[in-house]
Amino acid sequence: MPTENLTLTSSARTVYIDDERQIPISRKEVDGQFDLRHGKRVGDLALDHCFTDMTLSDGRYSTTLTAPDGRAVEVWTDPNFAFQVLLTTREFVDDTGSATLAVAIEPQTAAVNAFNNKEGLHELRPGDDWTVKWGVVPTLEPAPKR
Repeated sequence: MPTENLTLTSSARTVYIDDERQIPISRKEVDGQFDLRHGKRVGDLALDHCFTDMTLSDGRYSTTLTAPDGRAVEVWTDPNFAFQVLLTTREFVDDTGSATLAVAIEPQTAAVNAFNNKEGLHELRPGDDWTVKWGVVPTLEPAPKR
């Protein structure tokens, strides 16, 4: 399945806008290519952005890549992962050495540039514990045809 034909879906309602050095300078409500709440074809996207304000479902956040035949991969996180970077690139080199389109879903517990902006930064002191959970759920079988 060509990556271009996959659908990327995320419930994020806010995206960080970066300057020319990819340092976040503002946040805005998702719109256009950044509004992935109903899914968008990966081949139509140009992303390298941090997203937040996702909607919890069954106590977790979920982002999916879905093929037209219904096969999918879901990346889920607990509420500690309140941010995610979504990336599409045409510079990924496949096993034949050719450049191809790739997509990455990167759950994060803090916003990009968190050491400077402190958004979501979680500091642990000696002896502190912090448990976070995430996972990947594949749907390997195509959806039944109707």
